[in-house]
Amino acid sequence: MAGWESIPHVATYWKNGAAVHLTDATQTAEANAIVVSGNDVYVAGSANNNAVYWKNGTPHILAYSNSLFYCVANSIAVSGNDVYVAGTIFDLFGYFPSLNFSGSVAA
Repeated sequence: MAGWESIPHVATYWKNGAAVHLTDATQTAEANAIVVSGNDVYVAGSANNNAVYWKNGTPHILAYSNSLFYCVANSIAVSGNDVYVAGTIFDLFGYFPSLNFSGSVAA
């Protein structure tokens, strides 16, 4: 299960009932989806208005080539060495779906 705790939000997932924090209270963050592949735990979410996924607790910021207001990763899937992250980009013009495939962004 993935989500957040406290205010500001701390990205968190729970393993066997115990909270595993992915961030600290110095940034607003949330965890929206989780998947386990082998021994690796992948979590999709956001931190400081950036879409991010964590692999075993290590953050991977999903970079965009244009200026964004806010973006969030909503779901994650893993197939072999490929990581697929789907999310939403929020800017002044509206909401746009986005897909990240092993480092390549399609908006």
